Amino acid sequence: MPLYSVIIPILNERAKLPNLCEALSQLTVCAAVEFIFVDGGSEDDTVVWLKQNNFTVITVQKGRAYQMNAGAKLAQGEWLIFLHADTSMPATFFTALAAQPSHVAWGHARVTLDDNTHIARWVERGIAFRTAISGVATGDQTLCVRRNIFNAMGGYEPILLMEDVALSRKLNRYYDKAILPVEVVTSSRKWRKNGYIKTIILMWCIQLAYVCGVSTNRLHRWYYGGRI
Repeated sequence: MPLYSVIIPILNERAKLPNLCEALSQLTVCAAVEFIFVDGGSEDDTVVWLKQNNFTVITVQKGRAYQMNAGAKLAQGEWLIFLHADTSMPATFFTALAAQPSHVAWGHARVTLDDNTHIARWVERGIAFRTAISGVATGDQTLCVRRNIFNAMGGYEPILLMEDVALSRKLNRYYDKAILPVEVVTSSRKWRKNGYIKTIILMWCIQLAYVCGVSTNRLHRWYYGGRI
């Protein structure tokens, strides 16, 4: 198998790191993988812990777009895999990527929430439906892009929010995509904290506002303020 680069933007994630890194270490059994952590200026012991445990970590300007672009510059893998710190990948992710024909330039996984409720299952179906009709994917779905294509597209736009949507819209316009036959499991913390219905409405409204041209700075304030 070729080398894969898993790029993980982080900020104040010290409490999650032992479990996260233990899960990541299991993936190296199945493929040749490099992990690149990109810190956005953590104020806890995130960076110290990673260095003590021999992980590659750099610190750059806060913001997922900036962080992921910085990680991509260090990456050596044929595929760049952008993984959120609250999302876990199955070992079969790499096998699924390796099986893709050469014309497939990018892709993403199916997403499952770590909440065993009926409404969580409906949210997952909603995400799949949104992706099917729009072709757009978000970071929770673990975007993966061939490194040469990512560089040719100029990477993520340097914006505070919707960088994943912006990139996937561009990629979808010019390149073939694969929805990988694997599931990643992501945290439902934000859904439970703010309420499923409220979060669904907020996220759909923000994506619609983005398509209509509302500035990402304003969208960032709306999203993290939890209101429209």
